Amino acid sequence: IKGIGSVSVGGITLNTVAYVPGLSVNMMSVHSASRNGGLKITFTSKGVKIVPKSGKPVVNGFIKNGLYLLNTNSRKEKS
Repeated sequence: IKGIGSVSVGGITLNTVAYVPGLSVNMMSVHSASRNGGLKITFTSKGVKIVPKSGKPVVNGFIKNGLYLLNTNSRKEKS
């Protein structure tokens, strides 16, 4: 881990995100996002939906090779 920062995903910001150079994918802790970020994360057999406290879904995803992938562009901010 090279640093800790924040990542914007859709209309939400995830804090205390580990920056790991060379990692080929971004991973998210569902437990941390729901506990610390107040997000509601719903998984179905077809995909995933992330809803903030405002109640309007901001991030959706799909399943590929058994993993849930988000339909969004992320931006890393190192600290």
